[in-house]
Amino acid sequence: MNWFKRNIRYFILSLYLLTNGVIIAESSLSGGPSGARSSFISLILSVFINNTVAPVEHTFINVESLTLKDRDENNIEEGMIYYIPVGVTRRLIPEVLPENATDKNVTWSTSNKDVLEVYPGGLLEARSVGENVLVKVTPSNHAKTVSFYVNVHERLDPPTFSATLTKDVIDQGTTSKLVISADEREYDINKLTYFTNDPGVATINEYGVIKGTGVGETEVGVVGHPETYTIKVNAPLTPIIYPTAINLDIASASYVYDKIPLNYTFDTPDVTDQSLTFVSSNDTIARVIEEANKYFIYGYKIDGEVTITAYLNTDFSVFATHTMTINNVIPSTMTLSANKLETGVGSQITLTPTLSHDIPAKDYLNVTNSRVNYVSSDESIAKVTPRDLSAQVIGLKTGTVTITATSEANPSLSATITLKIIPTPFINDQNFDDFNALVRKGLGHYTFFFISGIFGFLTFYFFTKEKRMQKTLLFSLLAGLVLASLSEFIQLYVPLRAGSIIDVLINVSGYLTATLLLTLIVYLINKKKIKKDARD
Repeated sequence: MNWFKRNIRYFILSLYLLTNGVIIAESSLSGGPSGARSSFISLILSVFINNTVAPVEHTFINVESLTLKDRDENNIEEGMIYYIPVGVTRRLIPEVLPENATDKNVTWSTSNKDVLEVYPGGLLEARSVGENVLVKVTPSNHAKTVSFYVNVHERLDPPTFSATLTKDVIDQGTTSKLVISADEREYDINKLTYFTNDPGVATINEYGVIKGTGVGETEVGVVGHPETYTIKVNAPLTPIIYPTAINLDIASASYVYDKIPLNYTFDTPDVTDQSLTFVSSNDTIARVIEEANKYFIYGYKIDGEVTITAYLNTDFSVFATHTMTINNVIPSTMTLSANKLETGVGSQITLTPTLSHDIPAKDYLNVTNSRVNYVSSDESIAKVTPRDLSAQVIGLKTGTVTITATSEANPSLSATITLKIIPTPFINDQNFDDFNALVRKGLGHYTFFFISGIFGFLTFYFFTKEKRMQKTLLFSLLAGLVLASLSEFIQLYVPLRAGSIIDVLINVSGYLTATLLLTLIVYLINKKKIKKDARD
């Protein structure tokens, strides 16, 4: 026993160093594992609390207002006309107030799907030219429906672009091309107009194809664009061989978002200039793209019939056409999963449908139309609202409900899932993040530093020879402040972590609480001892 009394201060010091080592190690832990651990602890504690504390009575908070914003943060006002180029998809963002509304889901509708398709997540897809397509956006409680019109127009010529020549020196009777680089999703480069300073040397057509007509040099460019490009035309050293026909080798059908090879041959061997210009009759259905010096037909966005025309660059009167069908990828199987199978009244469950197809050798393709229509077996228990490629189910009252999902592209395809709505637990979806923060700060920061404060005070108390409280307090508090600051400073350099002055204050408060508590205990013990000595 005497040995323990003589060495207790070393035992306390060991515990103090161990506690501080754990704190430093925790501060050095990446944010991912650290956050996962605190979330796991919070989850375990929430189960215990929810089994101990009675469920709360959920108060539904209704939507009061709805506003829409475009990608530039501009408001979409009631009755206004919104313009979208054909072939372009825009996302509008709904802002629902109040922020804590129970059900912030909205529904979208369009009056003309052939011109403008509207997806649940607020994506507006311009499919063909048209005007006055009515779009309605409605919140869950129909508090305020925002209605506006969409005009889908032809794509305009690009306001900014860059241009390069494929060749700046050509032979008479052969071609080069002024290639335009611009955002072709938003703009149509075929709307640009080209010019040449000397048609006797080189001509340039509406597609930017330059043909050498005589020996010499001339400038070519785009009307309205300040830069010009010098093209030099030489006399040919050998006769130019021209074809009289183009033979296209293309499949008769393809799929949306798929690309298939586009091969071609000529009726004449050893053609000098084999370059072609490809034009699509509807580039919202299909476009010709070039990759690694090979051509492909790319099913761009919608299904339909399209004609691809290939023009010989040296002579546009020589051309070939090919008509093909671009098909949607239709789903053949569907499953429905949920992030959880039960939730409290007023809370939500996310449903995720998985659709797949059975097209041979096309497993890399996604289903074109992944939209799903949902039906709740009892909307008084739970309501379901589509959102992007998922859906949100909100519990309205306790009970069991079955959600049926049906593919829009293949109505014969459906899946069901049964969900349970329970009384709202004390710790629920709405307050779990706050509870997790409390656990992380309270049990993590505060508790660890409270323990460190206990061992720190006792360490300096036992190692201060004269047992003066002033020294003990000073040394202990300084050590606690350094440790609290150091632990947060380390986190500035740890992935997914961030040091915080607030956390420093929480750390210090835990350490200070332990220090003051032990100071009071030591004071009371010493006071009692003095009284006892006085009586003796």
